[in-house]
Amino acid sequence: MGITLNRLYSEVGKTQYTTLIDYNSNNDIEYIGTALPSSLVDDGSWRIIKLVYDSNYNISSAKYAQGVSTFTNVWTTRSSYSYA
Repeated sequence: MGITLNRLYSEVGKTQYTTLIDYNSNNDIEYIGTALPSSLVDDGSWRIIKLVYDSNYNISSAKYAQGVSTFTNVWTTRSSYSYA
């Protein structure tokens, strides 16, 4: 069973966060970032998730930037992080 957007939304939907989404070249959601509403994209206050797709373009997993679910990453450098 893969990760669904509804499951991801159920987590971030509980608190009022600013949410940013970035798409890959296939127009699939690749990154989801959440932070408190006053956060800037260059602040180290983002929790960033990278979605991984299987060969059928279904979401197979969601991985956190630098392997942590804390609000400590920078949205503008999301592609430079390792994800686990």
